[in-house]
Amino acid sequence: MKKMALVFVVVSVGALAAVTPAMSCDTSLFDVSDWRASAREDGRHIRTDMEVDLVYRGERTYRMIHAATLFSDALGNALVSVSIERDQTVVPGEVFTSSGAFVGSDSRITSINRDDVRSRTCVWSIVYDDGTVEEFE
Repeated sequence: MKKMALVFVVVSVGALAAVTPAMSCDTSLFDVSDWRASAREDGRHIRTDMEVDLVYRGERTYRMIHAATLFSDALGNALVSVSIERDQTVVPGEVFTSSGAFVGSDSRITSINRDDVRSRTCVWSIVYDDGTVEEFE
């Protein structure tokens, strides 16, 4: 039991930091158009696989980003977060898929009513194609 809890803490540290109120982020640069979640047991652990379809709503192409899509239940309890690939070039209006896998994580997202799942995408910092860096604090 302790090993599973330790794995959960290590995997979820980014998710916990991402939902800390003191950390500001921009929530307007992406729209979540769809998401998929599945859980499976590998004999010892539960593994949750996530895919998130995103639309980039920014006005400029970017080449590096620190961002994630955060999922919570209707009561505001954190479920999982899926990081956006840090080093990819994305142009305005582009639709792409981010994915993540979580070992030992709470797989409630795979079993609760889909209408009770909330999502938002937080961008903490971004590097645009021209080299301009923007940080949201």
